[in-house]
Amino acid sequence: MKKILIPIFHGHIARNILRTGVLNELKKEVEVVLLVPDFKRDLYAKEFGDNNVILESVPPINHSKLDKFFRAFYYYFVDTDTVHIIQAEQFLFERRYFKYWTTRILTKIFGNIPLLRKLIRVLDKLSFNDTLFTKIFDKYNPDIVFIPSITADDESLVLRQARSRGVRTVGMVRSWDNISVNKGNVRIFPDKMLVHTNILKSDLIRYADYPSDKIEVVGMTHFDYYITDRRIPRDEFFRQIGGNPNKKTIYFMPIGLSDIDEDKYMLKLLESWVQSEPAFSNTQLMLSTHPNASKPVDYASPETLFIKFPGVINYPGGKPTDREITKPDMELMASAIYHSDVVVNYQGTTTIDVSAFDKPVINIAFDGMKDKPYLKSVRRFYDYIHYLPIIKSGGVRLAHSSEELRKQIIEYLDNPQKDKEGRKIIVEEQVPMHDGYASARTAKAICS
Repeated sequence: MKKILIPIFHGHIARNILRTGVLNELKKEVEVVLLVPDFKRDLYAKEFGDNNVILESVPPINHSKLDKFFRAFYYYFVDTDTVHIIQAEQFLFERRYFKYWTTRILTKIFGNIPLLRKLIRVLDKLSFNDTLFTKIFDKYNPDIVFIPSITADDESLVLRQARSRGVRTVGMVRSWDNISVNKGNVRIFPDKMLVHTNILKSDLIRYADYPSDKIEVVGMTHFDYYITDRRIPRDEFFRQIGGNPNKKTIYFMPIGLSDIDEDKYMLKLLESWVQSEPAFSNTQLMLSTHPNASKPVDYASPETLFIKFPGVINYPGGKPTDREITKPDMELMASAIYHSDVVVNYQGTTTIDVSAFDKPVINIAFDGMKDKPYLKSVRRFYDYIHYLPIIKSGGVRLAHSSEELRKQIIEYLDNPQKDKEGRKIIVEEQVPMHDGYASARTAKAICS
């Protein structure tokens, strides 16, 4: 039987590939070798171990100075408004003017001259003879290598080894913002690239110089279970979190690590309305911890329904990207959205999740505690180019003040069908082929 090697070095990749139907579909056709961090081997072995699944663990990867030198160039390859905002936030706000202007000049040069990007990729390829994964490739001799996070540093080393050996390779962009935000550009081209949407396909062509005829749109694998799996029954769900199934529910999703003080302010504001205003007399407030939060929420009132995800695994001393979002967590979040009447959040992927359930969603677009400079304000998030189609769709409301937020919540509680057509546009653009078969398409595209 043929073998496929897949590095799983990011918690979200485990969700996207292993906890969807992709792994199950693949192991019907090939033997799957999962390359995982040492400290996650036992977790993955227990959850995914199978006759047709082999786990191979690796210690933390130390990148060489030459590797880091070349890697730095790729952060200048994308010249978008989003990148400009992030660079200004990193350097200009802190008055590191020399660093800011150096970064901007290099971004203007490399971000707009494809020939220079091609030259860097060629020099990068010729300068390396990496042997980090030699023993693993010798041991398993894979027929295919699938890289599910093509812009990531560690995964690029696996891809480099595969390309040097002439092994067929398939890459995938992990998330919708990876290219335009430039969370590392595509360093090595795989033979084939899989993407969630046509928007991501355009990003790869425009910002990563990848050939259009080698890109296949397969849909969002981790949205399949929204269609294929059953939700927790309403009575059981609210009994589980201590709520009332007969009340309307406002679901607040915090911003998380970015600004915990803002989360506290917004939560208290929402609590004050639910607890004292007549317009909110038959409503309850629900809250969940952001997946990347450093600690559980400890600032909600007893009346606020708190969802504690049961399986989020935090590794002491690890990165937020090490955290695992387990299948029970995925189901609990899906049920929370499904049983909500209005969702209040910030710019982010959860707006797409909410739209997939056709639930009204409001994005907080103001600073609650005080007006902050643009580069530290939540306002900047709504100028990120990957989010502009969401805003343009008309499927999400932006609240620019507390009074506007209050008014919009009341409107949606009274008329949940409002902006339904806009939410439909969001799903059509961001979750194409939302039919429950994205995992099967992904596996088929890899094996082909």
